[in-house]
Amino acid sequence: MILALVLWACDGSQDDSGCATQTWYVDSDGDGFHAGILPADACAEPEDGYVLTGGDCDDGDISAAPGAAELCDGVDNDCDGLIDEDSFSTFYADADGDGFGDSDDTVEACAAPDGYTDDATDSDDSDGSTYPGAPELCDGIDNDGNGEIDEEAVDAPTWHLDADGDTHGGEVSVIACTAPDGYVDSGDDCDDAQRATHPDAPELCDGADNDCGGWDPADEAGTASFLTADGTWIDVLSKMAATNTISGPGTLWLCEGRFVGAMELTADVDIRGRGEAGTVILDASGVGSVVSVAEGMVAQIENLVLQGGSADSGGGLWVDKGAEVSVRSSVIEANVASGSGGGIYVGGSVELYDVEVSDNTASSGGGVAVGMGGAFSADSATISGNTAKVDGGGLLARSESDVLPASVELLDTELFENTAGGYGGAMGLYTAEAILDTVVVRENMASSGAGGVVVSYATVDLSDTALWGNSAKSLGAAMLLDDHATVTCTSSAGSASSSKYGFFGNKSTDAVYIRDIDEYDDANWLQSVGCDWGVDKDDNDKGDLFVGKAYEYALNESFTCASGVGCR
Repeated sequence: MILALVLWACDGSQDDSGCATQTWYVDSDGDGFHAGILPADACAEPEDGYVLTGGDCDDGDISAAPGAAELCDGVDNDCDGLIDEDSFSTFYADADGDGFGDSDDTVEACAAPDGYTDDATDSDDSDGSTYPGAPELCDGIDNDGNGEIDEEAVDAPTWHLDADGDTHGGEVSVIACTAPDGYVDSGDDCDDAQRATHPDAPELCDGADNDCGGWDPADEAGTASFLTADGTWIDVLSKMAATNTISGPGTLWLCEGRFVGAMELTADVDIRGRGEAGTVILDASGVGSVVSVAEGMVAQIENLVLQGGSADSGGGLWVDKGAEVSVRSSVIEANVASGSGGGIYVGGSVELYDVEVSDNTASSGGGVAVGMGGAFSADSATISGNTAKVDGGGLLARSESDVLPASVELLDTELFENTAGGYGGAMGLYTAEAILDTVVVRENMASSGAGGVVVSYATVDLSDTALWGNSAKSLGAAMLLDDHATVTCTSSAGSASSSKYGFFGNKSTDAVYIRDIDEYDDANWLQSVGCDWGVDKDDNDKGDLFVGKAYEYALNESFTCASGVGCR
């Protein structure tokens, strides 16, 4: 019984030890399977590298064995007679070569064929600039595939806000593929609030750096610019001619230099000079009034020299009735009128402040002529060196109607060295009203009479005003009260003051002559309230006052004189 059991366990021949043998085969690649090569019979593994299990289809490749995972390597890894089955990957056509494929165009393979990729996320496989994560470009395409077009594009330009509409932008900017409304591609505007200021702008007479090249007053010299009522600057230098009509409201600015041309203002217009005093010259060159202001207009003239005018009246400045003109810090010189007002003719209203009216010539009113209903005032002004062939060397105020008298008001003003061929070397007042406050009338001369002032059908109020050094051949070196004249001279100086106001130091003839009119007693009337009449070296050359006879007075005198009556 025991022998029988042993024979069954060995199931074959017995070796010397009595164990049944088995056939072993070499496993060359060590994958646990043999290919039936180099058999060896033994009870146990004869040596390392032998196995009992067969079926290896390639004993030289450890990756090939029954049950092995099939790989995409061109080998029958699981030894089932098939190569690479169930191991292919899906690849996607990459027609544009951007590394991202078309999910609708596929191939199964172990490795990507040429022109294929393992990524199927390309949203447009015909455009190499379009793929996930691509930089967004300004091309109207969704480059990065996120559903948005041109957002945060890497090639987007910078656009600059053009707030003033001059096609040049300032500092405010955005980055975008297309320009938003009101934006431009240049950012070189140095003042984006001024339309007239940008690198291509002409230099204007506006005190600003128009061309963005740095401001220098010298750059503006000789420029002429017009600022319209709505704030628009216009370069007008090239448009200036011998005669110019300005028919729209605004301001004409002239920068340092000489400008030839007469200006007719038919709208509310200011003319202003920009530069040092006396350096901005407007010269009419003999073709008319330098500036004429039409009826009802309002104008201001500032920091100008008006010269070279030649007209019937108002060679330098002609102001029609109802017009209002203010002249400041200016000079009106060397103008001519064949009629009245060599420097200025006033038909409406003219106001001077810090103005010099000098060396003008006219038939009457060499410096200034004020017509019927006209109103003339001057503060801190000088009227000098003017010549009238007839009356009013410095100023003539004459009206043809006592209902509309001419009006003159002077404050802190000086009239000197004016000449008249007739009467009133400094001033002729005919049917007029005049107020002179702190005024000096000196060294004027008239050939016929009234070297200083002639007064006829007029009232004159002299307050702290001095008339001295004037001369005439006769009829009042300082003043002639010719007909229906009323003059009041008032001094606030007092006897202790060094200031002198009144009539003194006048030459050649009686200082004041009051024409004695037989048929009208009191037709001419003068009152002195504390005024000086000169003593010693300051005394008048002849008598102080003549009313039918000569009268002599001294300092701080108060009295009244009237034609037909005398003085008392």
